Amino acid sequence: GMDYILSHAQALYGVVLIATGQFSRGLAMIKAELGELTESGRLFTRYLLEVSLAEIYFQMATSSWRFGVWAAVRNLGFILKEVPFARRKARTYLNKVIQVGKEAGARGYVQGHAWLNLGLLHQQSGRNEEAKACLREAQQIFDQCNSETCSQQIQRAMAAIP
Repeated sequence: GMDYILSHAQALYGVVLIATGQFSRGLAMIKAELGELTESGRLFTRYLLEVSLAEIYFQMATSSWRFGVWAAVRNLGFILKEVPFARRKARTYLNKVIQVGKEAGARGYVQGHAWLNLGLLHQQSGRNEEAKACLREAQQIFDQCNSETCSQQIQRAMAAIP
């Protein structure tokens, strides 16, 4: 009943907190709700939170997430604690998203995006064969979705791999 709605709201509020620069508080809220959702068996919401965490850590790992001076000062502890491990955590959450998607038979945008981001992480780490395999998987999914923008992003990434 209401506890399910409350869990959704608190988890989404955690994402909002991160988006507004309250990184530690937002991440703590998301992780607390993730544990709660795992215990209660609310797998769909858990999946959505794992997608959010994968994206948050991917942005940190790829330097796509820019901190303003004031945000960096306010969140120095968070930055020192989370950013050095962002690549590993992004990979972990992306693999969870991919695994759950496989189990559910998902072949949509979220699944393709997870493969794409995992491929980009591998590319950034110099794991070119793993990058190509992930990007090919993403391409198959995006071909089914008719996503021209994502297909172009994959083509650029593939072209950059030696």
